Amino acid sequence: MARKRQGKIKDKWREKRWIKVSAPDSFNNVQIAYVPITDEENAIGRVIEITLFDILKGDPSQHQYKLYFQINKVDGESASTIFKRYEYSKEFLRSLVRRGSSKVSFIIDIKTKDAYVSELK
Repeated sequence: MARKRQGKIKDKWREKRWIKVSAPDSFNNVQIAYVPITDEENAIGRVIEITLFDILKGDPSQHQYKLYFQINKVDGESASTIFKRYEYSKEFLRSLVRRGSSKVSFIIDIKTKDAYVSELK
């Protein structure tokens, strides 16, 4: 009985390259992530989640804020982002809400000075 010849297995991780992702100017261009990408087109639009504590480096009172940044431009080994949204962490939000209370949803669109529209929930 003949065996099936197996081809060479391609390692997808070897094809990837690592880029540094930095926050926008309003967050002092702090490096927020180091992510693998295969090509620049797939990296654009990727959303990165980070806490405000990680950006401020040492203020423990900022653990409850989760910030979301979206990659908008890749230049060689670095990528720039735009601020997408922020929210409270689930643990912190649960500590604020009492059992049996009702939920109030408040959604508003905010326009910044540079004409970027962001939705706050």
